[in-house]
Amino acid sequence: MTPPYTPRVTATVDLSAVRHNLARVREYAPRSKVMAAIKADAYGHGAVPIGRALQQAGVDAFAVACLEEALVLREAALSAPITLLEGVLSLEEAEQAARLQLQVVVHDFWQLELLQRLPPERPLTLWFKLDSGMHAWACRWRPRRSCWRPFRHAPPGPLRAGSPTWPVPTKPTIR
Repeated sequence: MTPPYTPRVTATVDLSAVRHNLARVREYAPRSKVMAAIKADAYGHGAVPIGRALQQAGVDAFAVACLEEALVLREAALSAPITLLEGVLSLEEAEQAARLQLQVVVHDFWQLELLQRLPPERPLTLWFKLDSGMHAWACRWRPRRSCWRPFRHAPPGPLRAGSPTWPVPTKPTIR
């Protein structure tokens, strides 16, 4: 059965243009790493085909909004690092994030408490979202050191810190 109407708007994504755009970004910022946000099914254009095109073109990492989006990419055999922007919302999600080797954004202390309950043989790369004055959901600047306190005695591992206004994450030294 044909729809009762003809769609007036369609969007067609040219995957060669996606790869070309990544090449242009690399041309303009040759020493930068590129993390492609392909959340919400690449804004309705298909996260898997866009992700495959970007991975073939050498993207450094992907960012997704939630665990379900990361699962879709892993099930499609995309191997680039994936950052979970909303972080984990339960111990079950934390365990799955560790199993899938996802990078996790930490917005608040309760998320750290969840992550601390994971076994030490499942290390995660963490990104700390710090409040840069926009008052978004993030660790406040003033108690920022308390974000790091749980990791003071942790073995060296891949920790990263970031903020909405920092274009490049920094690797803190843990003492």
